[in-house]
Amino acid sequence: MSGEENRETKRRRRWEYVRTQVDCNNIKTSDATVEQLGREGWELVSTVHTQGYVHFWFKREA
Repeated sequence: MSGEENRETKRRRRWEYVRTQVDCNNIKTSDATVEQLGREGWELVSTVHTQGYVHFWFKREA
């Protein structure tokens, strides 16, 4: 594959995203969810803690 073809392929990549949230009082319950999403090809890209919840954002190539 030439450099030009490689750049074109990268430009055409599409991603899908999913967010899940967990109550901070039950954070340990998120382990199974995170592990399952990983097995399905999802990559954890961000976490945010807000008013009693932790939000997890995942992405994978569509």
